[in-house]
Amino acid sequence: MLKNDQHNPESFDALAQGYDFLDSTLNNNDFFLSHMPRRRGRALDVGCGTGIVAQALAPHFGHVRGIDISEGMLHLARTRRGAPNISYENRDAAALAPNSEPYDYIVSRTTLHHIADKPALLRTLAQLCAPGGRVAILDCVCETRTVPRWKSALTPILCLPGDLATMGPRAAARIFKFRISKPWLDHLAADVYLTTAESESLFSTVLPGSSLCRVSVFLGAVWENKEE
Repeated sequence: MLKNDQHNPESFDALAQGYDFLDSTLNNNDFFLSHMPRRRGRALDVGCGTGIVAQALAPHFGHVRGIDISEGMLHLARTRRGAPNISYENRDAAALAPNSEPYDYIVSRTTLHHIADKPALLRTLAQLCAPGGRVAILDCVCETRTVPRWKSALTPILCLPGDLATMGPRAAARIFKFRISKPWLDHLAADVYLTTAESESLFSTVLPGSSLCRVSVFLGAVWENKEE
């Protein structure tokens, strides 16, 4: 999670425990693991949250750097998903220096929609990407700018039968409780999304040649730096 958006760091801090359980239970890292570049020296996870993607990349890279502005999220990342070759930093993506040492792989999951100046961030990530390296982004898309609160509250009810069947009553109940909590519903009510068409236009304009794919409610984009 990063600065320059409609949320503040404290709002993410309050969600850290519940979000970590939700994300680690329901999501996987297949998108990022399936698009890793051939050279795997340094990786950067932008908006790393509780370190779920960073931990998955760590066995494949010499070093993984995760940045986020939420100390609550980073505390869980350091305590639950630390490794000798992972570093976690409280840092805003806007503070990344485009002329710093490049990365072979730059990833970001469900963070781009929080960023006010999305083209500027994407240009910075492209500049930080080493020749032959890749940028892989997975972010929410929605055909309406914001999701009505009633719809966000209804979704957990609709998902509950399937969650009970796949993960059992204890985990399903914990996820349901988090999804209907006021902090989470407040968070979702403040989210502003791009439509699929807007996201596709953004990537094709700023990162031309990106490969795009739909992954459930997300749009995935993979760009390769083909400079020699």
